[in-house]
Amino acid sequence: MELSTSIAEMSMIMSQTQVQQQVGTSMLKKAMDTSSELALGAIEMLDNSSAQTFAGDIGAIFDARA
Repeated sequence: MELSTSIAEMSMIMSQTQVQQQVGTSMLKKAMDTSSELALGAIEMLDNSSAQTFAGDIGAIFDARA
């Protein structure tokens, strides 16, 4: 194998590796953005929920007998 062929092959391999890293980074960023959106949606849903609360001791004691 000639030196020029070897250099050309290494150049192509390095270029392909760089593209693979860029794609991986882009996919990771997209996954992080999606996770962030889902988390914010869950927090918003919890904040906006009108959960019914009971006054006094209702539900404070749970008597479980089989």
